[in-house]
Amino acid sequence: MTEPNALRSEATRSHSSLIATTVVVLLLQGTTVEAEDAHLCDHLTASALDIERIVKPIHFNDIDGPRAVEACEAAVTAFPETTRFQYQLGRALARTEKHVEAQVWYLNAARRAHAAAQYSHGVGYALGRGTIQSSQKAAWWWRVAAEQTLSNAQFNLGALYEQGEGVPRDIGEAYFWYSQAAGQKNLSPVLFARYSTERDRLAATLEATELEVLAARIQAWTPGFVRDHYVRLMNTKVCPRCVLNRGDFRHLSLSQVDLHGSELEMANFRGVDMRGANLNGANLEQAQLSGANLKGANIANANLYYANLYGPTQLADANLDKSDMRNVRLMNADLTNASLRGTNLRESHFGNTIFVNANLTNANLELAKMRSANLSGANLSNANLSGADFTSSNLKGANLTGAKLNGTTFKNADLSGTDLTNAVFGETDFSGANIDTAIGIEMESAQ
Repeated sequence: MTEPNALRSEATRSHSSLIATTVVVLLLQGTTVEAEDAHLCDHLTASALDIERIVKPIHFNDIDGPRAVEACEAAVTAFPETTRFQYQLGRALARTEKHVEAQVWYLNAARRAHAAAQYSHGVGYALGRGTIQSSQKAAWWWRVAAEQTLSNAQFNLGALYEQGEGVPRDIGEAYFWYSQAAGQKNLSPVLFARYSTERDRLAATLEATELEVLAARIQAWTPGFVRDHYVRLMNTKVCPRCVLNRGDFRHLSLSQVDLHGSELEMANFRGVDMRGANLNGANLEQAQLSGANLKGANIANANLYYANLYGPTQLADANLDKSDMRNVRLMNADLTNASLRGTNLRESHFGNTIFVNANLTNANLELAKMRSANLSGANLSNANLSGADFTSSNLKGANLTGAKLNGTTFKNADLSGTDLTNAVFGETDFSGANIDTAIGIEMESAQ
């Protein structure tokens, strides 16, 4: 039994050579596996194609069909709004050769913009499996999945244009979609070689002027779903799990916006009002947030790697628990009363940043630059401050109990009333620091 994503050789025998040889693993940056939230249906049927999956994928041929059907039927009943369960039930049914029922569930998820389900539903039409054979309908479903940047769908749509199956024969259009597939991130070397080989083969048949026009189109292309996501954001300010990478939002007011779990890599939010925004689990890698107002925002579990929050960025009362904030620039920002419990701040820059009464329990501040920062009353208990530079910083009344201070610099810092009980010292530099009323520090440790 071949998986519905199936082999070009089978497609040739069944109808025509339209379907990609292998399956690409597509993962959104920032997505994490949370097995504790997974259902048995996930463990038995998760697909490498599904960007919504939360556990490691299982190959179609390894699915225990009857058991998976039972588990996924239970999941769909318990969580009728969760599209991945609908898609996974389709996979389980297909594994047990119940292709008509599988197509029903693929369609349910496909109508709700589930890209892998759209792709699999298109495969059913291409092969006449579980439904009537229709290259036109296969092209339609592969196009909507291709617009969601699913590389299998992009490649197969290109094959349809090259063959003239279900769509007018158009070599330029085929080249465009092969190029989109080959340009995807995270392709395996095998898939990249296959997609790029097909692209380059067609390039050799096109005129230089055609290639120039196509190159400009490829460069400027915006996936259809991105446009839809932007419209949704504009109209409702509620766009969870939206993909808006590199978007420019500087002209907008986004207070109370819901963008949890969204892809916002390299997006520009300079100076934007985002008070109370929900960015929980969002990917904000290299995003520009300088001067933005994120007071009270929920940015927990987010990816802010190399993000720019250079002041006067407002983050007072914000929740940044367990976020990845390595190499972040936060100079002159205000994090008064902010929560950064378990946050990774390694090698970040915080010059003149305000952390008054902030909670940095168990945070990783290894090698961070904290010169002239205000951390009065902050909770840094059990934090890793190894190699960090707190020169001239204000740590009055801060809690550093159990903190790691190996190679940490406190030159000219104010540690009056700071609690250093059970802190781990090792070549810690307190030269010029005010430690007269510090708690839990022996004079020899301060040498």
